[in-house]
Amino acid sequence: MAIAPEQHSLTSEQYHTLADLAKVVNADSLLTLRMELHVADTDRAEMLNKHVRRYLVEQGVDENRLEILTGAAPVKGEPSGYNITSELKIDE
Repeated sequence: MAIAPEQHSLTSEQYHTLADLAKVVNADSLLTLRMELHVADTDRAEMLNKHVRRYLVEQGVDENRLEILTGAAPVKGEPSGYNITSELKIDE
């Protein structure tokens, strides 16, 4: 999910994307959502991560199935934004 370098809040399109992710995670109790934000400004990253976490929890995602991290700043020429992955947890 792309984040513009000057962006300090989420757009309606980004909230829509998060709502879709929440639906997927909520549909399968074995899925865990992992989001890693790559931006140059760590203060901004913390603020965006808090907004994302709060919104996903409001959408019903269990915090135990949610991992939101701040990664390294993007390399020059690469876009800022979230890398989004999921993991399937299978109890043995």
